[in-house]
Amino acid sequence: MSNTTLPIEIQYRREAITSKVDNTVQLICEIEAPEHLARQLQTRPPLHLAIAIDRSWSMEGEGLECAKQAALHVLQELGPGDKISVLSYGDDVQIHVPLQSAAHTEQISQAIHSIQADGLTNLFGGWQEARYQLQFHAKPTVISRVLLLSDGRVTTGVFNEEEILNHCLCAKQAGVSTTTFGMGRMFTEGLMTQMASNGGGNSFYCPTPDSIKDAFVQEVQQLKQIVAQNVEMSIQSNHRVQVLNPGIKLIENGGRTLDLCVGTKTWLAFEIDVAAKRSGKGDGHNVPLGLLTVKYIDLQGEAYESLHPLMLPSLPENVTAAIVDNPVAAVRLDQVTIGRLCYEANKAAKTGNWVKVTGLIERAKKLSANNEDVLYELYLLEEERDLQRVAKQAWYMGSELSMRLERSQDEIDEELFDQCIRNQHPAMSPDPRYKLQLTGKKSA
Repeated sequence: MSNTTLPIEIQYRREAITSKVDNTVQLICEIEAPEHLARQLQTRPPLHLAIAIDRSWSMEGEGLECAKQAALHVLQELGPGDKISVLSYGDDVQIHVPLQSAAHTEQISQAIHSIQADGLTNLFGGWQEARYQLQFHAKPTVISRVLLLSDGRVTTGVFNEEEILNHCLCAKQAGVSTTTFGMGRMFTEGLMTQMASNGGGNSFYCPTPDSIKDAFVQEVQQLKQIVAQNVEMSIQSNHRVQVLNPGIKLIENGGRTLDLCVGTKTWLAFEIDVAAKRSGKGDGHNVPLGLLTVKYIDLQGEAYESLHPLMLPSLPENVTAAIVDNPVAAVRLDQVTIGRLCYEANKAAKTGNWVKVTGLIERAKKLSANNEDVLYELYLLEEERDLQRVAKQAWYMGSELSMRLERSQDEIDEELFDQCIRNQHPAMSPDPRYKLQLTGKKSA
């Protein structure tokens, strides 16, 4: 049993059901990794990273140079207990750095600098070799992750997306997760985000070459703060249950959300349909809705599982009509709806239907009136007039809203955070950019 018990909160949109009619119950199940868990990061799990860089002809020039610089920055973030592999893929796959200690900085740096543009885009081949570099050393006490970068569509190798996604899922089950980085205007955002979803990692949109480095560094810094992996939530019920978050990896009656870092929280939104004959007598007694199961793997590689009964009182219609929505649950649920609208905007942009795109953005803006961060992102999306970029930004915004990690509202103890980082890497001073993210109130 896990030594790291994370707080779990359940919030219903409405705190009762109406008797003798059909009800749709919406709820948010939230799990948090509080700041004080930084004390448990005295020795974090080692990172084993395999960086797969697209070296096809479309990457020639600034794109490839920025990708190589990003890989070098990842190397700087790692400690002597971490391992790294670097490979590139065009028509074929070249292994420049077989998996080895990140302490070999000079040798690894020279190998990264040697990568040259050549060939087409064998995306699956590059991912598969990166997985092979990691899988024989994968175990619960090590964080093994493929970092896959591409700027284009698959042009050679395996084209079948279902086959690729199944491989990502199998790799995750074997202990190797996948994070993807899509750069520019031509890559297939659906495939890249679904590879990350099935692979249990993150997905990043890098609109320009110079944004690759920040995305790589953000990913590694989050990996160094992970306290819970393979976070899953599901509801066993006699009623119909649906997960509302779009784009997540579904499991039976539930879904898998993002790995949790110190000071973050994440959630899933559920909908439970309660038939009139099961809605109670309206006498205030609780009606059973189901049983929430939460599972994750902690820092020691141990499995955690907790059970949480779900129930609401049954009240007559004249009473429930006066019950207002829980504001926190309402904001979360509206956020999920905005995510769905963003996915629709992606499809409309791909067909060149700008009128539909703007209509969907307007609907999303109305739902985000009380969420300044989301509203600001929507205004930026509306101002973008390149339909290919709009399609990608809308897709990634939808993905972020449905699977986002949010910083806890409590102020971080900066001294504790600094000490945590020093314990991880004694020679490393805390990155002020990341500290700024931690001390702010905005979503990660």
